[in-house]
Amino acid sequence: MDVIDFYVESWTNDDRDAVRRILAPDADVEWNFDAPVDDEELVHTLHRIAVFADSVTVVSRALSNDGAALLYDLAAPFGTARMASFCWWREAG
Repeated sequence: MDVIDFYVESWTNDDRDAVRRILAPDADVEWNFDAPVDDEELVHTLHRIAVFADSVTVVSRALSNDGAALLYDLAAPFGTARMASFCWWREAG
């Protein structure tokens, strides 16, 4: 399992400790929900999405040498919503 699979599986299964293990404490988090936030707010937001959605399906995944773009379908009581995320990584240390 690669880091992207681990990330997706962790947050969609609402495993907040696993998500925290792969996020750097100084991670830069940007989104269109609000102003940039820290890694802990990202963990809480992913938790809220995971428990609200009936299911989360990765419908597209584009990889590069240093990141990935992911497109999800979130089935929810009101219908299906589409969400995109972009992840970049660097070596720890």
